[in-house]
Amino acid sequence: MTDKPSGGWWPLAAICLIDLMLLGDVGLVTVALPRVQADFGVGLTSLQWITNVYSLTLAAFLLTAGSIADRLGRRRVLLPALGLFLVAQVGNAMAPNATWLLSTRFLEGTAAAMMYAVSLTLLSETYHGRYRGIAFGVWGAFTGGSIALGPILGGLLVGIASWRWVFLAQVPICLAAIAITRWRVPRGEVIGNRRTDWWGAVLFTPALTALVYLITWGRHLAGFWIITLAGTSLVLFATFAVVELRVKYPMFDVRRLRNRAFSGAQLAAFAGSATHFALLLYLMIFLQSVQGHTPLQAGLIVLAMSGPTFLVAPLTGRLVGRFPPHRLVALGLAVTGAGLFALRGFGPGDSWRALLPGFVVIGIGAGIFNPMLGALAMSVVPRAEAGAGSGISYSFRQLGLATGIAVNGAVLGAGIHSSVAQQLAGLPAQQVDAVAGAVSSGGIARMIAALPEAQRDTYARAAVDAYTAGLHGVFLVAGWVALGAAAVVIALGARPVNVLPGATTDRAVLAEDVSGGS
Repeated sequence: MTDKPSGGWWPLAAICLIDLMLLGDVGLVTVALPRVQADFGVGLTSLQWITNVYSLTLAAFLLTAGSIADRLGRRRVLLPALGLFLVAQVGNAMAPNATWLLSTRFLEGTAAAMMYAVSLTLLSETYHGRYRGIAFGVWGAFTGGSIALGPILGGLLVGIASWRWVFLAQVPICLAAIAITRWRVPRGEVIGNRRTDWWGAVLFTPALTALVYLITWGRHLAGFWIITLAGTSLVLFATFAVVELRVKYPMFDVRRLRNRAFSGAQLAAFAGSATHFALLLYLMIFLQSVQGHTPLQAGLIVLAMSGPTFLVAPLTGRLVGRFPPHRLVALGLAVTGAGLFALRGFGPGDSWRALLPGFVVIGIGAGIFNPMLGALAMSVVPRAEAGAGSGISYSFRQLGLATGIAVNGAVLGAGIHSSVAQQLAGLPAQQVDAVAGAVSSGGIARMIAALPEAQRDTYARAAVDAYTAGLHGVFLVAGWVALGAAAVVIALGARPVNVLPGATTDRAVLAEDVSGGS
């Protein structure tokens, strides 16, 4: 059997274009959100949901999409997914209000779930031997570049045109991916015969939504609703676990969590997104709405975080043969935590340059652990369930992103409210709430403009101090989460694992999956 791929390099080209859209979308949309907020006049909570509806939908459907791809074949799932993604992006660009945008972001998340579930598996199934090394190397560089360039391109598009162009710019890329997939990607074999676990999907989606809604709105809800949401989420998650243990083809086999290496990989995926990518929304609001930078300037500033990730990630694979994979993942999380703590040295009167050391350290940490996560999780999944295994890994990333945005928003809001109450002592509680809400959502300029001249300087200083205090709380919580996750990953990987039937955990294979082999 020859190692030469039947589709040549065309499948790799399609996968790279898909990653450009999916990973670049994170930076593109995040940079645009302050302008979306200004156009639609919505608050911080709405911005959170514009991001989270995509992440929640993606996480909820990823596992189901993976099993469907195993049963129907990669290309038969990928083509409809690309078509739906195209429609969603056009719908995003045409949105007349936040409700419309939430709906089309839901469609985008559904399409992205199918695209995510197929792309990594298609890459692994298509390329072998020396071709595998080249393919994974190109894919890794393209992935890092997509993450690094997303905020810059987003800032450029928003600055010279409109936030709507961050969605329209992806249309020609999607059309190219559709054409390559339709005419150049081989049809491929069906390697699984799993029935789709619809009961699991029906239970998992509302369970997760209730939890994130509780975290996002908990500070504003009465005790009855807090108890109701918490109880609903707990009951649905417990029912989901019972169903997954009983059905023949679960979308998430919870027994996999007994595999310590697998559990550690998913915890790392969750923590990495919760402590790294979940920060971007609040940093963009701070840089644009508080410090007054343009979208392009803000994108260039956060390049100090994504740039090191792009540079460090290709080097990580060379360390796999020398160190156990779980130690590299834990090291990356620990470095990320150190960077988050370093950001707490940033003061209210400091310029953006004071953020750069922390950004660089966070980027280095992400460059260490990011390349390892997919290969580490996939290595303990049987080949016939590779699509589902890929979906599990990406699902935990999206769960981390959605939960991190919600938790960070709650921490930020509490810190801002406390700081405003302290600095504007004597202000009635209702006005404290209004000022804190304006600061949280980036509406400082409009709030200041509506005040009498004599009060503007006082309120402006209080607003900057309050947002900085809120960010300090976010950095503290995220830093401890990253360090705690690093410690748990080390503990889970320190003892022998229970290898799942049909899986591969050989370190040499892991090295090949991360670096592409030699």
